[in-house]
Amino acid sequence: MAFVPAYSAFASRVDRMRLVFGVTAFFVANIVLFALAVHAGVDHVGVFYYVWVGLFSCRSSRSSGRTRTTSTPRTPAAASFPSSPSA
Repeated sequence: MAFVPAYSAFASRVDRMRLVFGVTAFFVANIVLFALAVHAGVDHVGVFYYVWVGLFSCRSSRSSGRTRTTSTPRTPAAASFPSSPSA
């Protein structure tokens, strides 16, 4: 769990706009790499993406200091699945 103090120390020394751009560019690059892996036919990309989204969601909810109380999905893909079976 040394990531949070290290990131905090780094973030306090970097201009906020550069930090936001850098973090956004990092996640966009990750999405592009996942898309390239799918296009290349890499096995189990869906599993890796699922784990990646889970780690990012866990990290972002812990770093915000808030607990999640709503039942809305975190990803657009999860929004397309029904939340309960229809009777």
